[in-house]
Amino acid sequence: MKIMRAMIVAVVLIGSGLWVGSSAGKPPVPTPSLQGQIVGTWKLASRTVKKPDGSVAPLAGWDGAPGYIAYDRNGFMSVQFMQLNRTKDSGPNSYTAYFGLYTVDENTKTVTHHIIGDVKPDGVGANQPRKVVIEGDRLSLTFPDASSPDSVDTNSFTRMNQNFR
Repeated sequence: MKIMRAMIVAVVLIGSGLWVGSSAGKPPVPTPSLQGQIVGTWKLASRTVKKPDGSVAPLAGWDGAPGYIAYDRNGFMSVQFMQLNRTKDSGPNSYTAYFGLYTVDENTKTVTHHIIGDVKPDGVGANQPRKVVIEGDRLSLTFPDASSPDSVDTNSFTRMNQNFR
């Protein structure tokens, strides 16, 4: 009788241990890497500048501008932004276009664009780090403002689907 009781207790304990282990559900889904999250084509939503006083404003001349940035799985990227209402006299700063390789630093949440080709010759060979924030289908890239070292620019994007609209 004692042996039978011991066997029943053992079966119940082992069975409950298996049940608890299997009822814990699926293993947690790992958070995708920043590298994995950034891959895709993103449509420009806004370009803003945060000034030293903390105020944020649209980057002059870029409000409503069309543009895209794309990152592929192989480490290649490209950017094209165009100010609205450009004319023959708009100058080189009314259009931004470059391409090259990119690297992601998962620890610092930074993507660095390693520029191979640029519409502006002095951009060729540059490395441009950007702080990355991804929230759902929104990507923000933040970097020091070239014209004011105490200001910070942010380019914000929305993820594109298969249709470019």
